[in-house]
Amino acid sequence: GILRHLVLRSSSKTNEIQLTLILFKYDQRTINIAKELMNIKNIVSVYVSINSEVDAIENFGNETFKVAGNDTIEESLGKYSFKLLPTAFFQWNKKQTEKLYGHIVDVAKLTGTENVVDAYCGVGTIGIWLSKHSKEVRGIDINKEGIKKRKITTQINIIKQPTIS
Repeated sequence: GILRHLVLRSSSKTNEIQLTLILFKYDQRTINIAKELMNIKNIVSVYVSINSEVDAIENFGNETFKVAGNDTIEESLGKYSFKLLPTAFFQWNKKQTEKLYGHIVDVAKLTGTENVVDAYCGVGTIGIWLSKHSKEVRGIDINKEGIKKRKITTQINIIKQPTIS
């Protein structure tokens, strides 16, 4: 068939749902039907990703595009807010993530003078969490859309340290 997977992201902050259909190949009929999914309660965006690799480990293919709705959904960790695209990495067990990030702060014993590298940063949750404890944070990732959203997230959360991709 055309449909391989459905990927749902839901926000505990806003109750928004972001739906991505992972298709084996581009199919306009399926894409037209996908637009109608916006009529389901709380779905605020519908995306399609084409992944024709039968043995692919990743769900998302090289081509992911919005067919209807908002670009992002909003989620939070602690006091920080994040705008999420469907392909951006984000830890979804918020309670454990907040504990883990708190533990990182404790173990790292940051004094506010350190330069931190947030490798494979995604939308930058760890770097933003550590920003108030460090001199500078540099986020590095190959996902260009994630880096764009990290820069927006930095502005939303009024992070004074520069974040550079």
